[in-house]
Amino acid sequence: MNVYDKGNDLARAIKESDEFKRYKSAAENIDKSDEHKNMLKDFLNMQYKLSLSQARGETPDEKVIEEFNVLYSTIANISDIKEFLESQMYFAKMIEDISKMISDATDTGVEFLKQDFLSPSED
Repeated sequence: MNVYDKGNDLARAIKESDEFKRYKSAAENIDKSDEHKNMLKDFLNMQYKLSLSQARGETPDEKVIEEFNVLYSTIANISDIKEFLESQMYFAKMIEDISKMISDATDTGVEFLKQDFLSPSED
């Protein structure tokens, strides 16, 4: 079995999947409207910044949270944006599942490879 051939088969299967086709179609619909593109970019930017501050243990500014919620309420009622976000979520889930399959298949089972290399050795 040639692993590269199987990799190409996987790439082709992803491109032919309903999840990818739906995501691509939704992205193309968003691309047709500058207003929707800008709203989506603002939303994704704000979402990223809020996630980043939470990951750092910071409390997000109330004004930023309020702006985010207002923008979310607005875009949740726009069918093209709603479809894009939903299709993106399903596509990302599919890719996550595939990544887990590959990760599980390549797990050597060797314990020293699972250790934190930055920790001092316990000799």
